[in-house]
Amino acid sequence: MIGETESIAKAKLVYWLYLAGLVTVCLTSMAGVVIAYIYRSTSSPLATSHFDFQIRTFWTGFLMLLVGYVLSFVLIGYLIYFFLFFWWIVRCVRGIRALELSFGVSQNTVIN
Repeated sequence: MIGETESIAKAKLVYWLYLAGLVTVCLTSMAGVVIAYIYRSTSSPLATSHFDFQIRTFWTGFLMLLVGYVLSFVLIGYLIYFFLFFWWIVRCVRGIRALELSFGVSQNTVIN
């Protein structure tokens, strides 16, 4: 098991990689989800809740990206892309804020 400080630093790194993924065509987001999977089982309970949240964010975002791609042929997909962009930012910023305040994240809401 890694230390509390190190696991929180890794969780913050994943959030920042997710945000960088908005400009790197998701390449850093993929690296971030790999890091989250690697450290999820060996981290503190606080960091584990964030890693679970990050993994869920990645896969939900990936699914929304696919749906947006399919529906972009009828122009609705562009609205999904727009929503996904802001949804991704909100989840990352709220996650970073929760880490700074030493709070876990709830798995019960879509936005949180």
